[in-house]
Amino acid sequence: MRFFDTFFFKKFLEPEEEIIYVVHKHWWSVVVAMIKFVTLGFIFPLMVIWLYPNLYVVLGLVLWFFYVVFVFVEDFIDWFHDALLVTSINVIDIDWHGFFHNNANRIGYETIEGVSFEIKGMIPTLFQFGDLKITMPNGEAKLHMVPKVREWQKLILMKRTEIMQKKSSSDDNLAQLKQALETLMAVKPEPNPVSSNLQAHQVMIMKQKKISRK
Repeated sequence: MRFFDTFFFKKFLEPEEEIIYVVHKHWWSVVVAMIKFVTLGFIFPLMVIWLYPNLYVVLGLVLWFFYVVFVFVEDFIDWFHDALLVTSINVIDIDWHGFFHNNANRIGYETIEGVSFEIKGMIPTLFQFGDLKITMPNGEAKLHMVPKVREWQKLILMKRTEIMQKKSSSDDNLAQLKQALETLMAVKPEPNPVSSNLQAHQVMIMKQKKISRK
């Protein structure tokens, strides 16, 4: 799965950006899509053929079967591509709306105000999945049906703390370096007495030469 995550989500990353975690929806959504596929793709056509054994009906059901396959593939891709990428730079919220329509929203760690979750209903409670929500000053990002949603909440918050600590440490080092440079530039070097005496001696010799020429 790690290889597929890197391959399919590479287009959303910056050149030096690395994927740390990928938060997918729960596999229950794939199960629902599979149940729909079996029901509409096999059970329903067999019932129709049993009731109306006709060549034209069979040909129509063949076309229907290909349509059901297309819908199942679309549901599967939708499950895989609707995800949150926790990277070394940002959290990327990816929304897949179809083969020719998807968008990604970058969420800076410094803009994350909170990460919360909601588990609602009997099946989500039994299978331990729920909605994961990231709150920002200008809105929120939400991913539905996240497995082990409590653990993902903790991991995202831990990653945010780690990134912010590294940034704070880097900013402190830069501030100390800047202060050291400013202090160094403010110190005026004391004149070298040997160099000053030598320069005065050279000036005196030049004056003597001018007087002798006159």
